Amino acid sequence: MALVGVETRSRRILERIITSAETPRCTIVASDEADVLVVDRDGHLPEAELLALYEGARQPVIVLSETPVRGPNLTWVLKPVQARVLLQSIWKLGRQQRRHVQRRRRESLLAGSRRVRREVDFQLGTRPPVQTAALAARASRRDEEEPSCCGAFPESLYLSAQLPAVLRYDPQAHLQSVVQALIDESRKRDRAVVLRGLGRDLVAFDGGRLVATELSDLQLRRLAGEPIDRRMLVFLLLRESAIDMAALRRRAVSSESLLWKSALWSSQGRLPVGTDLDTPVSIAAWPNLTRLELFPHAVQLAALWHRQAISPRATAALLDISYRYVFTFYSTCLQLGLIREHSRPVVFQQQHERQADRGLLGKMVNYLRRRLKGA
Repeated sequence: MALVGVETRSRRILERIITSAETPRCTIVASDEADVLVVDRDGHLPEAELLALYEGARQPVIVLSETPVRGPNLTWVLKPVQARVLLQSIWKLGRQQRRHVQRRRRESLLAGSRRVRREVDFQLGTRPPVQTAALAARASRRDEEEPSCCGAFPESLYLSAQLPAVLRYDPQAHLQSVVQALIDESRKRDRAVVLRGLGRDLVAFDGGRLVATELSDLQLRRLAGEPIDRRMLVFLLLRESAIDMAALRRRAVSSESLLWKSALWSSQGRLPVGTDLDTPVSIAAWPNLTRLELFPHAVQLAALWHRQAISPRATAALLDISYRYVFTFYSTCLQLGLIREHSRPVVFQQQHERQADRGLLGKMVNYLRRRLKGA
């Protein structure tokens, strides 16, 4: 957001309204960096300068005015400004801008890479009859309406010709690898194992299937966001007879859920180092998304990668979504051991259910037929 022609007192009020809102999340920047301009028509700028701004702006303009203002790129908000009306206008224009950026991203991907264009054409021409994107449309309807947990890197970084180093991370240096090591140790020892050094203990037990901790999700998310110094960590074996297992179970979560969340929060929209953007990938099985932390487009991506092998770069073009969601889904599935790499794009054949006599009823019918024949 950029505030143009707004007097000092009004600017402070508008900044407080905009920056304190949970949705949409906005940052005040200079005019040439903004996605949306907010212009005070009754402020200190001359009318001629405002008209030139309206006509030449590359981004949508919200005009604050006591009298109606109309134009192809303008949204009028009546003064005195109501916070709810202003935020709704910002949210609407923000969604329009995201869709515009997505269209440009798809067009640039298809125009700039013959390989991606061929792969997308292959997938569109041979994928299963039920369209993958349409299959998950209802489940993903809220994707663009909720705050994303998939990082806050500028979209321009994802559109660079070469993926910048800042958009890659080393999973072995983050919380997800520490949690995995704790679970592996409990599984190998078949004992309860405690991890110390993160401020509060993490305890893996039941053969590594459950993990208990008093760390909140917010604290875990902060820990996951930065590399962890493993020299500060200690793994200790526990005797189950010496601990309150009932209390431990009450605050425990599944290890799969904790691994998924730690990978999600460690990734933050980044891709693990060494991952090739053009290698087709698929998932070996659907992640249990009803019990795992959902994030935008996770259902769409699961549906796509379960049915076919396609590269991350072509996935973004095919589904017309940001790389941040593709990278996050790749990272979480990789941590659960679900990612499979392929030498070429593949569309998997769906297994057809047998039409005749299936399930319990079919078995009963077959049993009765055999008895009648025997009689």
